[in-house]
Amino acid sequence: MTRYDPAALPDEDEAPFDLKQIVLYGAARSARLIAILTVIGACAGIFVAASMPNTFTSTMSMTLYSGVRERQNVESGVGIENDSKWGPGMEDEVELLSDPAVYERVAKELGPAWVLEVPDPAGNGSATILHRFQRILIAMRAESPDKLTADNPLAVRKAGRRILANTRIAPVRRSAVLKIHHTAYSPERARKIAEALVSAFQDRHREQYQAEKHYHRQIRERDNAFESFKNAEKLYREHRADCGFIDLAKQKDTLFAALQRLDQELADGRARKVEIEAEAEALQKALTGMDELVVLPANLIANPEFQEWQRRLFSLESDLVLLEGKTGAKVTLDRERQSIERQIKSVRQRLESLDAFISTDPAAARRVPNQERLRLVAKVTELHAEHAGLIKSLESDAASRRRTEEQLELAFQCETTHKVMELEVATEEGLYAKLTRKTKELEGLASLDEEGVSNLALTIPPNLPTSKAGPQRIKPLAAGLFGGLFLGLAVAILVQLSDRRLRYPDTLERDLGIRLLTVVDDVPALHPSQADEAA
Repeated sequence: MTRYDPAALPDEDEAPFDLKQIVLYGAARSARLIAILTVIGACAGIFVAASMPNTFTSTMSMTLYSGVRERQNVESGVGIENDSKWGPGMEDEVELLSDPAVYERVAKELGPAWVLEVPDPAGNGSATILHRFQRILIAMRAESPDKLTADNPLAVRKAGRRILANTRIAPVRRSAVLKIHHTAYSPERARKIAEALVSAFQDRHREQYQAEKHYHRQIRERDNAFESFKNAEKLYREHRADCGFIDLAKQKDTLFAALQRLDQELADGRARKVEIEAEAEALQKALTGMDELVVLPANLIANPEFQEWQRRLFSLESDLVLLEGKTGAKVTLDRERQSIERQIKSVRQRLESLDAFISTDPAAARRVPNQERLRLVAKVTELHAEHAGLIKSLESDAASRRRTEEQLELAFQCETTHKVMELEVATEEGLYAKLTRKTKELEGLASLDEEGVSNLALTIPPNLPTSKAGPQRIKPLAAGLFGGLFLGLAVAILVQLSDRRLRYPDTLERDLGIRLLTVVDDVPALHPSQADEAA
């Protein structure tokens, strides 16, 4: 007999839940319930698996030829060049072809009732028991054909979702090929829907990248560019007319030559003016000391020596006047002036000692006008006239030079404006030419759209599947079997947790805090005959 040991009692802080008691004992208590629920789940899995008809997959391939239409955008419609040589990628195309509206279009074309219809598995002559059972189950899930019309948006949407769910688009790596798979309940149905998807995919691609939506905008942009070009050309012509220059380059060269010629004429005129003034001043000084009348004796002749010294004096006085108009070092000019003045003084002293005329008959003297003075007066008058004419010529040349400078400055201004306006005209003309070429290009692309040409081409047509692709009936069967088993275990655990009776020795020791000495096995009730025998 086991002795009582208080130290052997379970700790009060021990966890109140025992997994062995809850799970194993609960499963043992509810084994019949678990078995029933497992069988029910397996039957449900069998029911679902049996109701799944056979499926067949049709496969096709489409190739994307990315061209000019796929690279069209808003910027290219206003003359901005698109340097990219590539259009949308394969991921973009897959996303485009995954649009539910494409599949709803196919569903509406084929008819929602036909798309949602499930073929009768027992329709052929060799129907098995499973096929007949499937026909009963499918008939129970089938919808009324009256509600599945093409005019019913809900039916079209449901049929489109069915086609989308059974279609798989997979781009082939490092290529422009799309592998498209569609699964249906018969080989013919799978191929027919796949053929309808080919047309719908091509239409969707063509609608997305159609040139028609860019063509009309391109025409407007081209017309606007033409108006801008004509306006710039008109402003350029008007500015040329306002400037008055027909050939700006030649006329500018002519003005340069005229300006140089006027500068030379002004320089020559000013130099001649200085010479005239110096000569006139020298003659005026010579006239100061001369008498208007001279006494000429009879048979008077000019003294050759006096004339020679007089010419020398006139030459020195002219040199002195010219020297005073020069510029240079002051010391040098003073030295030259002093030298000339000394020479003039010496010549005058010599002239004073000489007679201008010598007479052969001194008794017959007479007073006559001084011819030399008259000659000098005439020369001075001539110089004054030339000086006055030269001043007028210089004023005229100066005015002409100012006008030429103004015209040349205007020419430079016009040249700058002309270059800017010429560049603007060339730019507008280039943009117009570019948009014209773009319009012709889009016109050709639009004609391709009208002919139904698409850059998404079918390379391998949909095939007629010869073997079934499904269904995988093991999945719903396994799901039902294990689902029933787990549900039974869950119910058994809940039942075990909700039962507060003391059924097990360890529970008794833990709840009452006493040591269990022994356990008496459960003795079933005896039959009355067995009880008599025992007595």
